[in-house]
Amino acid sequence: RENHDANSDDDAPETLQPLAQALWDTQVPPNFKIPHLPTFDGKTGPLEHLMVVGTQTSIIGAEEHLKCKLLSGTFKDAALRWYMNLPRNSITGYADFHKKFIHQFAGSKHVQVTATTLFGIRQGHNENLREYLARFSEATIKVSNPIQEMFVAAFHNGLKAGQFNESLAHKPVVTMQEIMMRVECYIKGEESNAEKRNRDSREKPQDRRSPERYQRRGNQRFNRYQGRDNGRPYQQSWNGGQRSYRTEEEYTRLNDTKVHVLDEILSTGLARLPPVPDRHVRLGPNLDEWCHYHRCKGHDTEKCYRLKDLIEKLISSGHLRKFLEKCARRRIPQGNHQKAMKKRKSRRELQSIPLLEDSREEASPERPENDTSEK
Repeated sequence: RENHDANSDDDAPETLQPLAQALWDTQVPPNFKIPHLPTFDGKTGPLEHLMVVGTQTSIIGAEEHLKCKLLSGTFKDAALRWYMNLPRNSITGYADFHKKFIHQFAGSKHVQVTATTLFGIRQGHNENLREYLARFSEATIKVSNPIQEMFVAAFHNGLKAGQFNESLAHKPVVTMQEIMMRVECYIKGEESNAEKRNRDSREKPQDRRSPERYQRRGNQRFNRYQGRDNGRPYQQSWNGGQRSYRTEEEYTRLNDTKVHVLDEILSTGLARLPPVPDRHVRLGPNLDEWCHYHRCKGHDTEKCYRLKDLIEKLISSGHLRKFLEKCARRRIPQGNHQKAMKKRKSRRELQSIPLLEDSREEASPERPENDTSEK
């Protein structure tokens, strides 16, 4: 039993300390208040940690034994395991402790870079001044040969075009401290502008939909639509409004929707879409209808006269035949084949009329009932 007690005493934590027995046995002053010290896990640079601990212990005037105890109390994880595996009573003093600590964790120190590598740092397109300054300042900490002139040149080189860039070009600085002093007002101005832009973007859509805006900008457009809002869809002429529009019977009958025909036109490169109108402009009176050709609201694709004219023009040029042949076989009975041929012939004759006569005909799209010019 006595031997067991003796072994227990040898295994006590106090007897397994790497600190020399004299350092461990020295009493801590009464009413001593332990300072707040950062912990060390072996993943950061040892010199930075020793700098912080050494500064704090110097402020309180700690003696050598107290410095060793305070430093060992900051270890955790890998650093604590290293400390516990040190030979018993192997640390003879703070200088010896300092040397062993740096030797063990020298590989954990930050990779130092030269000042010239800072020239690769550029301000991002959506990165504001505050974010760029913080990122650049963090990079300067790792520089092994700090030169203020190089810092300033690299910062200005990576700065994107703007008011602060113009300010530095007009009145250069020498140190980063000068940049810090001058950039503050530009940061405040930039953040104020960003806040107001966000506010305006939230309010702008409501203003665009207000009745006053439409009354201000849409009087002429409304008058133009009034003449069309008589049950007929939106119609857009080829000749700038100089002619009227064909009736539905005057267009070649198709075997598919005009949306599919439009897809064929675009995929084969027969024509291009017109320019996209302003997103707040509607080409027609019907807000619930959408035109894939004009890419806007106001009228339906199947009723778009501009698209109908384009399809008719391409058909007359010999294109889009696959949308005609199946239609002819499916829709025209065998007994009425000759009548269909006559209609096609008359349609070709109408298309061959000279432009002057055609514009005179189209000036009056709806023929009066008592017109006997062809009788």
